[in-house]
Amino acid sequence: MPRVYKPDPTRKRYKKYNIEIIKKAVEEYASSRNVKLEDVAKKYGIHKSVLYRHSTRDMKQHGGQRALSDETEMFLIENINKCAEWGYPLDTLDLRYIVKMYLDRMGIIHKRFKDNFPGPDFVQSFLLRHKNEISQRVCENIKRVRAKVSPDTIKEYFIELAKSLNGIPASNILNYDETNLTDDPGRKKILIKRGCKYPERVLNHTKSSVSIMMAGTADGKMLPVVISGI
Repeated sequence: MPRVYKPDPTRKRYKKYNIEIIKKAVEEYASSRNVKLEDVAKKYGIHKSVLYRHSTRDMKQHGGQRALSDETEMFLIENINKCAEWGYPLDTLDLRYIVKMYLDRMGIIHKRFKDNFPGPDFVQSFLLRHKNEISQRVCENIKRVRAKVSPDTIKEYFIELAKSLNGIPASNILNYDETNLTDDPGRKKILIKRGCKYPERVLNHTKSSVSIMMAGTADGKMLPVVISGI
């Protein structure tokens, strides 16, 4: 089987029907009495043999069959997104190992997977099928301490800050920002919920770093920049 299937132009081409239209036709034919199959097929613009097959048996999708059911894949997506929300996202290799462990435990053997271990093509097809629920992005590494900060903690901080700054002149109020430049321990692509703006992974180890600090007063005066290395 080629990686990207292309039909042979010299062979017979079969018409492809919309699966939703077929479902509506099957439901109408099954719920109606004294209605001919030919009439329902003509109403929805499908061949009567197609309607007969779909109404009398469980039809499989065209081409190769999936290794996992729709319910299993949606369960995987739900838990992959949950791990990403916790700050410990999975990558494509983790997904392949999870599928292998699931197949081994359920006693299912897929001949297209070597030792039940899916290849990169499986992940590519998996992401394409569920592109509206999950995507692959490059994550930002943050420390565990930063990951613990919640919106409620930030709101409480500004409430207490307003009390502390009451009556203080603007020239005595300083704000500073520090940028820490480190040698990157490595960024990797992870699986995360579609639409997430800031994909993050909790990582608590770095190497050497250089800190750059800039400060200014509330009345608009800038202080000299401080640069230090560790």
